[in-house]
Order: sequence, then C-alpha cells, then structure tokens
Amino acid sequence: MNDRTGSGGTTPSNEPQPHVLMFWNGPRLTLYEELSFKSFLAAGARVSLYTYNRNLPVPDGVELIDANEILAAPRYSMVHASGERSLVSPSNLFRYTAIGKLGGWYADADIVCLAGALPNVETYLARETNWSVNAAIMKFPAHHPVVEAFLDECVQVQTALENGSIRESWGVLGPALVTRVVTSMGFSESIFPRSRAYEIGYDEVLELFDPASCEELAERTRQSDFIHLWNEVWRSLKIPKLYGPPSGSFLDGLFRRFDMDVPGDARLSFEAVRQLFRERQLITDVKYNLRAEVLPENATEKFIRWVNGTGHLPEGEIARPEKKAHPIAKRPQLVQTFWHGGEIAPFQLLCLRSFVDHGHQVEVFTYEDDLKHPEWLIWSNASDIVPRDRILVQAGSQIEIRSDLFKFTLLNKRGGWWIDPDVLLAGPDLPDGDIFHAGAGDFELVSTAALKFPKHHPLVEAALKETSAEDFRADDQSGAALFTRIIRLDRPERDLLAVPPLSRLSWFGIADLFDPEKVTDFERDAKGSQFLHLHLDAWRRAGIPQRIGPPEGSLLDYLFRKHDTGVVFPARAEFADVRRWILHMYGAIRNSG
Repeated sequence: MNDRTGSGGTTPSNEPQPHVLMFWNGPRLTLYEELSFKSFLAAGARVSLYTYNRNLPVPDGVELIDANEILAAPRYSMVHASGERSLVSPSNLFRYTAIGKLGGWYADADIVCLAGALPNVETYLARETNWSVNAAIMKFPAHHPVVEAFLDECVQVQTALENGSIRESWGVLGPALVTRVVTSMGFSESIFPRSRAYEIGYDEVLELFDPASCEELAERTRQSDFIHLWNEVWRSLKIPKLYGPPSGSFLDGLFRRFDMDVPGDARLSFEAVRQLFRERQLITDVKYNLRAEVLPENATEKFIRWVNGTGHLPEGEIARPEKKAHPIAKRPQLVQTFWHGGEIAPFQLLCLRSFVDHGHQVEVFTYEDDLKHPEWLIWSNASDIVPRDRILVQAGSQIEIRSDLFKFTLLNKRGGWWIDPDVLLAGPDLPDGDIFHAGAGDFELVSTAALKFPKHHPLVEAALKETSAEDFRADDQSGAALFTRIIRLDRPERDLLAVPPLSRLSWFGIADLFDPEKVTDFERDAKGSQFLHLHLDAWRRAGIPQRIGPPEGSLLDYLFRKHDTGVVFPARAEFADVRRWILHMYGAIRNSG
C-alpha cells in the first residue's frame, strides 16, 4: 500500500496541526467511515465530525461537534426525478458553508487519506475526470472567493430544488456545480489531476472488492494523496456497509494498513458484491424496456413477454436496438485519432466503437504507456509521429495539448483518415475518394474533426506550417479557423458552400442529444448523414459530467445500447439539469461577447 507523503511536503513541526472538517447526516457510522477517520488521524490531522445527531458514537480521536454551529438543520424539501418530495440533504450546503466560515480541509466520509501527511498547500481541488472537478476533498482559506461562489450557486440551485423548478439528480450540487464555478472564474492553478484524489473512478467500484485487482489498484494509487470510495454508488447498489471487505481485496489492504481487524465471518464475499452489480444492471435493462421509472408489480411477466418477442413497446418511442450484427462497410478502412488524459471516457469510446462495429479499424495514438483500453482499439506510440515535448507544452500551471499540430503532422506523414474522438459514424460506409473535408458549418468554419488526405498534400502542408509556428496558440476553434482560411484560398467560395457540413447536429444544438422527445426528429433528420459530431468541447464548457449516463430514452442512450462499449454507468443525468447547464453556458458566452 501507499506510504507516501503529500507532494506538497510534510507539514513542518512548527506548522499548526492540519484540521479536517467532516459531516455526517446518516444513521450509525459504519466500518468504512471509521476507515476514513483513521486514515486522516494517521496523517497527523485533527478530525472534527459535524452532525445533527449529538449522541452519535464516534471512534477515539474524532471530535464530535454540533452541526448547528455552522448551519441550522435545513428542513426544506425537494422534488426528485420520480416527482416525490423529501427533505433536502444538507451535505453540499454544509460543505461550502463550513469551509467558507472556517477554512482548512474538508473531506467527505468516504475519502481515505493515502498520504503520510496532508499536502502542504494553500488550496486543494482535484479533477474527477478531465472535464469535471470534485469537491469531496478540498482545502481553502476562510472566505475564499471560489468557496463563496460555490455557496452562492448552491443556494440558488437549492431554492430551485425546493420549489420544484428543477429536480434532483446525481451531482447537481456537487461536481456539476463545482466544475461550472471554477470554469467560469478561471480558477485552475490549484486544481490537481485526477490521479491525486480520484484515480479510481466511480465506474470502478467493483474492483475495490476484487482480490484479483488489488495489486493493480495499489500500483495505480501509489502517487495518490487520497482515494474516493464513492459512497453514492454503494448506496444505490445497497452494498451492506456493516460488513468488512473481501479478504485480499484492495479495501482489505486499507483495513489492515489502518489496524482495522474484521473477523472472516463478518466480511462480504466478492461474488456477493458482484451479484449486486449484476442485479442493478438487470433492473436498469428491465426499466428501459418497459419504459418505466418504477417497476410495476407485473414487471417480470412483461419483461419475459418482451424477451420472447410477444410483447411490444408503445408507438412513438424508440425501440431497443436488435441484437444483430451491424452492417459492415463495403470497403473497411483505417481511421486515426489521438488521445491524452487518462482512460478514454465513455462518450469517446462510444464514437470510436461506432467505427469498429461497421468493420473499420481505429488506431489511437497516445503518449501514455499504461492506459487501460479495450482490445478492439489499435494502440500506437504518438512519439513515432511527433516528439512528446512538441505536443504537450507546459503553459504556466497547465499542459497545453497541441492536437492540431499532431493531426496535421500525422496526415502529412501517413495520409488517410483522421477522426476526432467525439465523431460518431452514423452508417457503415465512410465517404469515397482520397480526399474528404466537410463544408462550412457553425461559425462559418470548416470542421477538422473528420479529414482524409493523401500524405504530403499541399493543403495539409500549409496547415502544418501554421500549426508548427512557435506563436501558434491552440483553442477550441483554432484548427478549424486556419484550415477554413487555407481551403478558401484554394477554391472558389461557391465550391465550398456546395459541400454539406460535417454533422447535422449544431454546436448550438447539443441539448437535443439528451432530450428524449427529440429522438424521432434525429432519426428523420439524420438520414443520409455519415457522421454525428457530439461537440464535446461544448460539453466541457457547460460542465456536463462525462462519466454519468445520458437520460433514458435519449438519442445518446439509444446509441450506447446500439454500440456496446462495456461501460456501466453508476447513475444517469436528468435532461432538465443538462439543459440548464447548456443554457447557462450560452448565456455566459453572449455576456462575454
């Protein structure tokens, strides 16, 4: 197990003892909350647990404090996706209020400290994914403007939950809010990479219990400060937390590290936990096929009829894709792309899988040697095309990825197809011919998300010359802007206007991907289209989580069922939340312009 100290260095002996605030609003504490407490105590921290239950038993060394000292117990109600009302969970509101008032560290009770000492830094936030920031573990001085912005935004969203104008869904007051605020405020210098606190994602919870995964997880978290156990996933799966973990698992190693002894007959078995995951997936499938948020009493009978082919789905709703082979392209081809930034996220996997399902090969170039990836992808070393230091450029506290330079270097050297990993193949065949580029679309720009050229083509060489310049700066539109200018110099405007845009989905229409009511429109409008561009740059701007599943019945939901990527989502987004995030982004763009 990991015994490293925080990368910021151990706290010097003359520095005050680090203070960690935690909050508990549930029933009795379990072994796994005790694991969290003990890990912080072992790192030399003072642990204060705030709760509204003044009689809550706590482990030795943990200070129990009345949460009313920070925030009077909320008695508000909220509207769930099912339409039912319940009391608001105050955990997020408490988190932002406590750190705003007191400053210091805040940790959820499902965070385990792996470092020998807490990082000696002024602020701490880490990315949950490349595009999402989580505040399950954070540090800020009191009254920091970012935390004050968290609190202001939380109060606004909380009000909307109470009056029912929006409905509760996973992350609406947590990662989605935090990501939106830090993005809009330009706060990035102290956001640490995912590997520091969220190396094990919520889609990997099962591996925490699997003895066969213990060594791999230990190696992956060797340089981590913290690990998140993802209590919300446990709760949704109804994993019993009063039992210890399977012997030999990664969790068992954490128990042994912090001197938590659990008898063999008081442990979960890995097979039992795996069965809970299987049951959850089965229930999700049944609900999808019955078009029901809550299973009716005759759910089993209805589902059996559907499986046997004697049932039917309501008219006007999209049917589950048939379990049959995808049509194979008449001339299968090789498409090339680039990836950097940890394990490929589900929506990019969906796009890449769409090419493979139609018989094409997908070659992914990367500078990362140890990424997990499915066997249906060809994994290649990006250094064979361009040296790493020319593509991954340090820009202040951030790494600037010069993907346009890599794209045009690859096309110049090798020729063939280039596909951005957020482009989905809508039908089996790729466009014919040795050259492909789309026509002008959003912003009157020619997209470079899908290109095909012979090697050393003059247009590619011209684009490569500009992207190779030292003063070239990458942004969301830079590659498309320069390529549009080069294309227009090469041919009359009327010729360019005659070419259709890459995708019928506009940068301004991404909400339709998540809207269950727009599925029929997409099926009609997409006929004849070869590509569907998801525009993930817009998702990142809006703060849409990319490891949460799409709303049931949406086009994205349909596509995940059509193209099996092996991804199992722990939760799903609500369309109302996604739409609000997107509208907020468009509003911010208009105001800044």
